[in-house]
Amino acid sequence: MAERYSISQQIYFLACLVRWPNLLIIFFTQAMARVYLFDYEHLWSSMISDTTFFLITFSTLFTAAAGYVINDYYDVKIDLINKPSRVIIGKVFSRRFALLLNFFLNLFACGCALLVSFRFFTFVSACIYLMWFYSNHLKRTAFIGNLAISTLTSCVLLVMMLHYQTNHYAAVCFMTPAFFISLIREIVKDMEDIEGDREHGCKTLPILIGEKKTKKILYTLVLLQLLVSSTLFYFLSCRLFYYNLFVPSSITVVVAILIYRARKSIDYKRVSMLCKLIMIAGLLGMLLL
Repeated sequence: MAERYSISQQIYFLACLVRWPNLLIIFFTQAMARVYLFDYEHLWSSMISDTTFFLITFSTLFTAAAGYVINDYYDVKIDLINKPSRVIIGKVFSRRFALLLNFFLNLFACGCALLVSFRFFTFVSACIYLMWFYSNHLKRTAFIGNLAISTLTSCVLLVMMLHYQTNHYAAVCFMTPAFFISLIREIVKDMEDIEGDREHGCKTLPILIGEKKTKKILYTLVLLQLLVSSTLFYFLSCRLFYYNLFVPSSITVVVAILIYRARKSIDYKRVSMLCKLIMIAGLLGMLLL
């Protein structure tokens, strides 16, 4: 039974439930892509007057928020072990409220998408289904679940490409490294949550093949990320190549070192936060286009 909290507390916990910092990153990712990838003149004023852009962004934000809610809904028992202080569903909000919130967020997402185009509506609907399937099943499956959520992360730029018909090569150059970093982060999070996942029968990589072998996979992914991002940015822009070399890539090397040294859950949490920092650094690289 959910406990009683003041309205201000409920608003705070609601913002935490939908991961407001992540939603903010999604918004700025799409805003910067709209200006620096899909507008050759790089005018923020053109974005502000672009109604379709806001419909795309609202649809993406509602979809992501709904995904976070349904993910927490299915993970309540695991989270009570891995991070009990951060559990919201069942403590602040009831499970029924979480399902209703998820339904209405998805409904708003589909409504905004339908106003853009039927093709966009179909794509968003597929993402909503994949998010539910991931939370309900794939998340507990080794590597496949990691691939699924990393693909969904890449969709933040992919949804923009569905509408804007220019500079797709540049979008792919940013989208591909983001996919690799997201994949690394998801596997690291599995390392962080291994205790609760094992108790509830999850079959993640660290549980199936052990910590040492999982680390070897992470090292391989780090190397791939460095090679892929360097190659793509070299052909896209020399300035981006050097920026990537000295900022995102440098942080990625630090990530590899921290993974090697990691032994406890808190160590992997630091690595996860650094992976998010790499994504933000990569996003800022759009300013050099």
